[in-house]
Amino acid sequence: MEPTISSTASGSTMTIATNAGRAHNPSEDLVDRSLADTTHAPYWTDQVGAPSPCQQLLASKECDLAIIGGGFTGLWTAILAKEADPQREVILLEAETIGFGGSGRNGGFISGSLTHGLAHGEAIWPKEMKTLVRLGNENLNAIVDFTKS
Repeated sequence: MEPTISSTASGSTMTIATNAGRAHNPSEDLVDRSLADTTHAPYWTDQVGAPSPCQQLLASKECDLAIIGGGFTGLWTAILAKEADPQREVILLEAETIGFGGSGRNGGFISGSLTHGLAHGEAIWPKEMKTLVRLGNENLNAIVDFTKS
């Protein structure tokens, strides 16, 4: 596709390259061949020894705590609930497989930020930032400690 040239309000022209950078990328054929044998699965569930998913819930089930969503937040909630009371009946409901969503594709990092960055937090919750930073760091440290146990 050819670049588009248009006039701006000041009378100058602007070139918009619709194919900018594409000449340096590998061909689609090369990408397709490279990914031909790829299995699309969350890293965490694609490991030797990973537990098999439970059967689909098809009937009513009573529990003490039902958690919807099997990402970091749902899993962390279930773990803390069972640690607090091992007799508690906890059911984790996930539409796909555990770790399927954003938590399974987060690039392998976690952050203590509860505000999506300090600047964002300061702009919205300036009086609460000291507490939010402390809680975020406590949460991050707890996750790291848990993974080491």
